[in-house]
Amino acid sequence: MSTAAPTTAPATTLDVSDAISLVTAAVEASCPTEVWVAGEVAGVTRSRNGHLYFSLHPAGDTTVSLGVAALGRDAGHLLWVLQRAGVTLADGQAVRVRGRLALYPRRGQVQFLANEIDPRVEAGETERAVEALRSALVAQGQLDRQRSLAMADLPLRVLVAGPAGQGTDDVCQVLARSPYAFVVTTALASIEAERGPQFLAEAIGRGAGHDVIVVARGGGAMIRGPFNSEWVCRAICASPVPVVTAIGHTSDRTLADDCAWRAVATPTAAGELLVAVVEAAESRLAAALEGVERAAGGVLVPAESRLAALLAGIEAAAAQAEAAHEARSEAVVTGEQAQAWRAVAMAGAGVLAALLVILVVVFTFVVH
Repeated sequence: MSTAAPTTAPATTLDVSDAISLVTAAVEASCPTEVWVAGEVAGVTRSRNGHLYFSLHPAGDTTVSLGVAALGRDAGHLLWVLQRAGVTLADGQAVRVRGRLALYPRRGQVQFLANEIDPRVEAGETERAVEALRSALVAQGQLDRQRSLAMADLPLRVLVAGPAGQGTDDVCQVLARSPYAFVVTTALASIEAERGPQFLAEAIGRGAGHDVIVVARGGGAMIRGPFNSEWVCRAICASPVPVVTAIGHTSDRTLADDCAWRAVATPTAAGELLVAVVEAAESRLAAALEGVERAAGGVLVPAESRLAALLAGIEAAAAQAEAAHEARSEAVVTGEQAQAWRAVAMAGAGVLAALLVILVVVFTFVVH
């Protein structure tokens, strides 16, 4: 007896717009009324058209977050409320905002549309922990330790530590484009994981044997948590080589920045800093070589003149000695010739005398 195979109903195909509508309805139905949401602020930005954006995350936990948007008049109202309370919205603050959940259809993302904010803003637990850590590092003499280190004249061995992405890539690209032989090692660490601070601290700890460490991050909303953590800050303080932080922010500083040998605004600026250090060393070397050449010239030129004069004197003395030798040789030759002529003359005189004697004898014989 055969059994018929079960049939499966065909999957429904939705248009994207229909899918978005379903998700929007589900989000709105899940929270049909306005609610208050509390958390710590991160990544505050203001768009050109006046909208206010930031995210909220649980105290001390940056692994989850909820995007918050205050649009148009709501943004102006939130800022007015904060201004009246003498508060400036900033990362790390604990706030409460009122609004409703909605779906941003362009990106398909759930966000919280805020229209009210609690002006009684207080420093969050994270900020209090950061200040406590700062005080501990100061008391232990660690906060300024990096600034006592000397940067190598030629910091060519570079460790770039941080999350994979634009930040670390920017540092590597700047160094690769330079005319110098940088040897770059990357130590990548995900900072958004629960153990992100520990992973980044371990990456920084691999810097022994390098000339400098660059802690880089760029792009996206600012996440301060890992860079304010005890793991990362103590790893920077304990580094035996200078650490340059380039976390990709301009208006906010983290405790990691205060612990570092130098903090710069962007990863590109970190690469440019190292190139400038090598350029300065090259300029000093060129100036030193030029000074050596000038000093050598000041010694060698007079010495060369004195040597030339000495050689000229030696040549003149040699010429005089040769002339005297030739004169003596000529004198010797002349004396020998004179003696020879005297001997010839004496021999000739003897012959003449003998002939004269013979003639006298012959004459006498003939006469007689």
